[in-house]
Amino acid sequence: MAKSNLQFKTNYAVSSTIEPFYKGGKVQISKDEKFIFCTCGTRVNVLQIVTGKIVHSIEQDDQEDITSFALSLDDEILVTASKALLLKQWDWKQAQCTRSWRAIHNVPIASMTFDPTATLLATGGCDGTIKLWDVVKQYCTHNLKGSSGVVHLVEFHPDISLLQLFSSASDCGIRMWDLRSSQCLCVLQSHYSPVTSLAFTPDGASMVSSGRDKICTVWDLKSRTARRTVPVYEAVESVVLLPEDEDFSEIGVKTKEIHFITAGSKGVLRVWDASSARCVFAQTLPSAGGSEEGGEEYGDPRSLTYCLPLPSSLRLATVTAEHNILLYQLPSFTTQQQVGH
Repeated sequence: MAKSNLQFKTNYAVSSTIEPFYKGGKVQISKDEKFIFCTCGTRVNVLQIVTGKIVHSIEQDDQEDITSFALSLDDEILVTASKALLLKQWDWKQAQCTRSWRAIHNVPIASMTFDPTATLLATGGCDGTIKLWDVVKQYCTHNLKGSSGVVHLVEFHPDISLLQLFSSASDCGIRMWDLRSSQCLCVLQSHYSPVTSLAFTPDGASMVSSGRDKICTVWDLKSRTARRTVPVYEAVESVVLLPEDEDFSEIGVKTKEIHFITAGSKGVLRVWDASSARCVFAQTLPSAGGSEEGGEEYGDPRSLTYCLPLPSSLRLATVTAEHNILLYQLPSFTTQQQVGH
């Protein structure tokens, strides 16, 4: 046999590495639906949805873990909060910090969100206080007190002319704040465990809340009363409203009443009719362990921790407890893409 002269290189350059892009915590999708923002220790990673690859990595120079972040609704401003009690504003496309300031909170920030105009930023602290910041004029405008425990949820009413902020903390109530007077207008009581998400109807007159107490509540925001409590039989982490102007008859939606999607411990997406409190559609997943559904416990790897709408492309993104991100096409709920393991 002829002797081969084939020789291998002894030095190799790394072309790419595989590492975790997400380690739990907040996930947000840009309004243009091109990027996914997610926390990973001291960084916020920006993934391009089409390729599933990290295109930007925003890293805290103080090497402290990021506790929360928010991307403005015009996709221009990214603000991060770290355990060092600093807020940093970023030009995320260049991965450059443009401003840094003290959070004033005495303990880490647990939640944050921008208003629809990308002018006001709300931060909810582990100390039960909420601060509002004018990110253009660069000063703190409000200091809202009265919540009990960690403020893990802050959301602005979509109609900015109302100047209302909704929050929820460890006491399980939903507080409605009037930002003109800095007063709490009311506390919406329905849930017996932490409220995990809020979804507003396009007209701003109604809101759906979800919780780990296995119920969702439909609220009339004008009368500030619960219109209906829907038992959903699982701990829900996210609720998303079904678009009103699309045809979802193929999955059992027959009326123009409010319909919402739940994502939680069972690991399947369900569609509920708010008026009848009935489930009109449930995903069928590949059998795992003899069941077509995910587990009953929140710690189950198939449970869902987030559900995010992509309204322009009529899609949904879900995040699993195993840190996988899956995209589904509506109205069929067919799997379109998976980002992760």
